[in-house]
Amino acid sequence: MVLKDCILLTKPIISLLSGICAVTGYLLADTQASWLSLALAFAGAALAVAAASILNMVMERDTDARMLRTHKRPLADGRLQPFQALALGIAAALSGLALLASLSWTAFWLTAVSLFLYDFVYTPLKRRTPYAFLVGIIPGAAPPLIGWSAATGTLTGGGLGFFILFLIWQIPHILAIYIYLGADYHRAGIPVLPDRMGLGKVLWISLAFSTALLGLSVVFAWRYIPHAGALVVAVMAGAWLLYRNAQCLWSLDLEGWAKSFMRSTLIYLSLLVASLTLFLGTSRW
Repeated sequence: MVLKDCILLTKPIISLLSGICAVTGYLLADTQASWLSLALAFAGAALAVAAASILNMVMERDTDARMLRTHKRPLADGRLQPFQALALGIAAALSGLALLASLSWTAFWLTAVSLFLYDFVYTPLKRRTPYAFLVGIIPGAAPPLIGWSAATGTLTGGGLGFFILFLIWQIPHILAIYIYLGADYHRAGIPVLPDRMGLGKVLWISLAFSTALLGLSVVFAWRYIPHAGALVVAVMAGAWLLYRNAQCLWSLDLEGWAKSFMRSTLIYLSLLVASLTLFLGTSRW
């Protein structure tokens, strides 16, 4: 039971996806990279994201206990003690940083700054302002840039483009969460953007960023992925996500739409990353 709870603290699906995103970023810079380098980039990024999640849950165990979505988490439910989670989080952070340092000091510092921003800036700001997510999306978009910087030692080119794409993707994803789980955030005393700006403005902001995401993903695939299939996926997936977002304009149940659209954003990202990784990886065989 303790092992299962420790795994839950790492948010394993998010950590694994982040590791894959780092591999995609690495392949974007070097399609002939060794399997060892790719494994180190994957493990380093996954461990760093796991550490960020663990430390976040240590700091938010009181608010997690008040939310229906999170009250069964190991710390909020009292199944694990904070010192146990803290030790696990520190160990994961140090391990991830060490692996990335073996590839590039740029990747090391980028990851260290991302950890700091997520746990020590974004997490406490969540209780104070609905605009805290503008800080949170920076470390959230870091994994592909971590992979790129691990391969090149730089923060430019395709890695930066991938980072910007991830930044834009997070806006409609987070806004959907705020709409769907607004009552839960209120229960925990966490302010959300629809309360400050109004639901109508938030929906139009989401549509604007979904439109920008479609355009940027097409440009990114055309510029950096040497395979026509990547462009096809970017167009089709981006158009589908924009349509799913536009459904808010005629939906009679916005909370239900937001829940469904939130899942659509995750499907979109998984499809895009998987296809880009596949198309980049084909040059290895």
